[in-house]
Amino acid sequence: YLISLYGERLSTDPSFSSKIFKSLAQAGINLQMISQSVNALSFLIERKSLEQASSILRATGEIEG
Repeated sequence: YLISLYGERLSTDPSFSSKIFKSLAQAGINLQMISQSVNALSFLIERKSLEQASSILRATGEIEG
C-alpha cells in the first residue's frame, strides 16, 4: 500500500522524514519504496502493516488525520 504525506514541513523541517521512518522501523514495518519531493513523502508498505503504520503515524504527532 502506498502512503503519501504532504505539507510544508517536508521542506522546512529536516528531521521530519527521519522521525517518521524511525517510528515505523521501531515497529518492524518494512518500507519497500520511498519517494520524496519538496512537499511530498510517499512510501510503500505491505498490506498487513497498513493499520499499524496508520496508528503509528497518528501517534507520532507529526501528522494530522
